[in-house]
Amino acid sequence: MRDPHSHSPPPFASMGSMRKRPLGWLLVAVTVLAGESGAGPLQHRVWVLDSALGAPEVAELRRVGVDGAVVPVGSVEVAPGSARLTVGKLPELDSLQGVSVVPLLWASGRGDAAGDAEAFLQQFSVVARNFTRGGVVFAVREPWPGLPRFAAAVAKRLGAPVEVVMAATALAQLGNAAVWEGAVVTAVAFGNPEALGFPASTIHDDLQALEAIEDLDLPFRVALVVQPVARPAAGTSGESVAALAKGTVADYRPTQRGDGFLLREPLPWGGTLLPRGASIEVSVVDSARYHRDLGLVLRPVRNRLLGWDTVGVPPHAPALGMSLEALVDYLLGNPPQPAPAIAVEWPTPLRLRVAVANESPHSSAAATGGNWIELAFPGGVVADVELGEFRGLEYGQVVGGQFRKAPSGEASALRLFVNFFAPMGQVGAAEVRFIQRPRELSGRWGARLSDGSTVSGGVQPLPLPGRR
Repeated sequence: MRDPHSHSPPPFASMGSMRKRPLGWLLVAVTVLAGESGAGPLQHRVWVLDSALGAPEVAELRRVGVDGAVVPVGSVEVAPGSARLTVGKLPELDSLQGVSVVPLLWASGRGDAAGDAEAFLQQFSVVARNFTRGGVVFAVREPWPGLPRFAAAVAKRLGAPVEVVMAATALAQLGNAAVWEGAVVTAVAFGNPEALGFPASTIHDDLQALEAIEDLDLPFRVALVVQPVARPAAGTSGESVAALAKGTVADYRPTQRGDGFLLREPLPWGGTLLPRGASIEVSVVDSARYHRDLGLVLRPVRNRLLGWDTVGVPPHAPALGMSLEALVDYLLGNPPQPAPAIAVEWPTPLRLRVAVANESPHSSAAATGGNWIELAFPGGVVADVELGEFRGLEYGQVVGGQFRKAPSGEASALRLFVNFFAPMGQVGAAEVRFIQRPRELSGRWGARLSDGSTVSGGVQPLPLPGRR
């Protein structure tokens, strides 16, 4: 799904990149590709939230193991003895041929309200006839005590699967398997639950909740919300972290629940032009965070796990968080990390230009010091450096394979920093001017990922003046 003509690397001699595959990635990849859990084959579904999927996107998702789709169609308000259904615009389903599609209703209620299942199903029939697969999903932001009885009554009269989706922490407190009487439950955990109005939680709390749900001894699914959270809200015009982190557009700072950017120049965002000095805060799920969260769902093996839902089909790149291209690439078995390639050219024997291009649809995390390229130049003496689109530098020496800071006059290596390795993106050339040219030249890179880990490439030789 990559466009081979977009984001082409700079026309310099390039250093091949190495995409490492850590053990944790392999364990999750094997489980995802095999599609197995303690309960048997896992089903991977996507929630189609923003717009209808085209046939090419559906074909790509089917190719990487997605075999179900959840489509919101409206809401239901449950009251004592009644249930009022509000139906929105029904989506086009023609492109979803070949996948199992189930309608979703946002459900709300209070106290012991268990509604009227028969009256609900009479209203719901106008929706159900548009779906070849029977069943319905109730998504609940704020559970109420009467909810299990309503879901069980609908399941009994419908004679088809009824699912209830809520925060894992709430589900763990709502009772045992007998309470649900045939309904299937789905726990919203990890990811960005607040993007859809589910309560925010911590990894620790979600892990404890999943353990408690397993102890209830009922079949369940887990839903990972991959929708971004942005303040101010983003639009649908290609807003991305890459746009915020590029060059001198903004100053970056980490925040409690994401990444903050203070604009240094005006920027189109969410359908308006934000002025210089405006702040943007984002919390995104990129492929590294998705990989971590999916690993927490699949490991250890959960005996009653039926599968997982990716809540929100990512848009095509550029995207705020994981793109559709990145999701497909990951589900094909590729590591969820950037693959920077360093490129150099020598305009003169003492002037070196260096740029970097990420050859992967996956990004790094935004970071002030964790994303870098390193040049080692034994025998060379640097006069000065122009940063280009890089954000900073450190002089040093490579000793025993480790970079150590050193004064510029004693340096035989330097590191150039970027805030972000954008998916399929590049950072424009810095220029290093030497007083004395080096005997040899090599490079490597390092990146921080959103799961908290760091990755790096191996040392690769780079050409000297007049050599290729």
